[in-house]
Amino acid sequence: MKIQNQVFIHKLMLQDFGEGTHKIKVVHYSSYGKKIQEAEVKFVISNTQTWGIDVSHHQNTIDWNAVRNQGVNFAILKIGDYRESSGRIVQDPSFERNYYECKRLGIAVGGYFYSYAFNPAEAMNEANACLSIISGKSFEMPIFFDIEDRIVTDAVNGGRTNVENITNAAITFCDRLSQNGYQAGVYSYRNFFYQYLNTPALEKYNIWLAHYVNSTDYTGRYDIWQYTSTGSLPGIQGNVDMNWCFKRF
Repeated sequence: MKIQNQVFIHKLMLQDFGEGTHKIKVVHYSSYGKKIQEAEVKFVISNTQTWGIDVSHHQNTIDWNAVRNQGVNFAILKIGDYRESSGRIVQDPSFERNYYECKRLGIAVGGYFYSYAFNPAEAMNEANACLSIISGKSFEMPIFFDIEDRIVTDAVNGGRTNVENITNAAITFCDRLSQNGYQAGVYSYRNFFYQYLNTPALEKYNIWLAHYVNSTDYTGRYDIWQYTSTGSLPGIQGNVDMNWCFKRF
């Protein structure tokens, strides 16, 4: 709020505000208690769906100003992955820039960590690797355990792991992130949720569903729906994933 070239900043705690339009009145007093000026500020709280994207180094260098001008409300950024065989943490090359650009422009930020975990022990290593990358950063949206790779499905189909192990891996990751103050969730595609996870055991976390159709028939609970992988936006080279978010974080 700017009154006569003076800037007033006040942080509101919004958890007790209902959905709808609200007003606050800002009153400027002199040091002697005389009212100098007042102004009214309106703001809207909505639990309706919001629109966003998820990106990684595959989108190359993004013009975030152009993206913001398209009405993107949030971005879920690839953080990286962990190579169990070598103990090597691989940070997504674009993560730092994408994070700071979103923060600069007021785009709500979430993240995802790509998983190859066969069991909870490996997922704990991935969670710790993720935490080492995001240390000191703040996120408006969850950090997601991205479990979808063919290495994992082949391992389940080949008997080298099973649905219980993969589900417990997701739980381990989410619990570890939650213990460190982050919102956590699980991302995968429709059939993976059906075939390779005990999905009801994960619904206490945030669920991000990938299903590239006009209207999903997925029967489980989900908070974010990735509805296409072939979207296009000014400011982004090539295709970009697009999402609807149905939850107020």
